[in-house]
Amino acid sequence: MSHADRFLRNVLSGMALLVLMACGYAQTPVTSGMDRQEIRAQLRPLRYTTLSAEIGAVVQTILVKEGQRFAAGTPLIKLDCGLHDAQRAKSVAELAGAQRSLEANQRLAELNAAGLMELDLAKNAVEKSQAELRISETQLSKCEIKAPFAGIVAEQRIREQQYVQPGTPLVDVLDDSGYELEFLAPSTWLSRLRVGMVVRINIDEVRRNGTARIVRISPRIDPVSQSIKVTANLEGHMADLKAGMSGRLQMP
Repeated sequence: MSHADRFLRNVLSGMALLVLMACGYAQTPVTSGMDRQEIRAQLRPLRYTTLSAEIGAVVQTILVKEGQRFAAGTPLIKLDCGLHDAQRAKSVAELAGAQRSLEANQRLAELNAAGLMELDLAKNAVEKSQAELRISETQLSKCEIKAPFAGIVAEQRIREQQYVQPGTPLVDVLDDSGYELEFLAPSTWLSRLRVGMVVRINIDEVRRNGTARIVRISPRIDPVSQSIKVTANLEGHMADLKAGMSGRLQMP
């Protein structure tokens, strides 16, 4: 075989190999990142809050302990409000005196023995006393911390006989009747994420599978992580769930 024939055969063999490789590459299915990627999701209660003191007082009694359940409106903590109770009694007495003074000035005005200024001052005194009584009653109502919804005490932040200032966190409460999933999805998923879409979740702690329906998609993308916050409500009932549990979430 001549040198030219060998060269031609090598060229044809190389071209055939390239054609076979191209065909094989074209037949290989392309899997998108969304189809194969799993992300982490965390359970969060539908309602939760931290109840704080609105007045300065000593914690007298903690009526519902950490881990105990309660109904909506149940008193959870009672503060020692002897000072506020005395202030209310003082306001009641001052209002009674202002009302008697007003009645006396009204009788004198009927007899032309009192001027309009004295009568107006007596009326203003009654209105002022009524306002101070409302303030005292409002402060007194803050002495009993009540549950804003039915749920469970997640964390007790204070102890009995402890003095608390206004704004001091007292107790964390949550509604564990239902949970929602919160996760950070890559921003590249945004074109395919839709409210109402159903996703699958495997909860690690209880080793159970379930589904959740997307209810909210954040309008803002985090520029650092290039991710977007998504919230989904769990569907059906899964026992033994607790806030803070996490799992692997799979998109359809």
